[in-house]
Amino acid sequence: MKFTLNFFKLLSVLILAGSAFAQSIVNQSDLVFPSAEPGSGAYTVLPGSTETSENASFLISGTAFTAYSIDLPKSAQMQNTQGGGKIRVTNFTSNPAEGNNGLLNSSGEQWLYVGATRAKLNNNQNPGLYTISFVVTVIY
Repeated sequence: MKFTLNFFKLLSVLILAGSAFAQSIVNQSDLVFPSAEPGSGAYTVLPGSTETSENASFLISGTAFTAYSIDLPKSAQMQNTQGGGKIRVTNFTSNPAEGNNGLLNSSGEQWLYVGATRAKLNNNQNPGLYTISFVVTVIY
């Protein structure tokens, strides 16, 4: 009997570190891996340079031409919402890239896109909806 795993909506939590100016980060879309069958290979969502149906996207706003740093998680574990299953997520990447690479434009905005890799699924992976929360830190 074949069945598929319904993959998760990756809920993103952002921490805005101290700033002398008002800054905001708004989550526009969540990181989503497609459904897959047990035994399926690893799957990577690229951060890309525009919003897609898979990558997470955030609008960062504040003072024009303000530089900022991006810190991504190293890894995380998705949990089956019905219990009985975990899937590792690694290789979080972003555009602009992690590190001191953010720079707000003349309008005081920049889009931040995030991707990651879902590990290979076990042959006996429990079906269900797998979810996770992760932290992306933006430091002004």
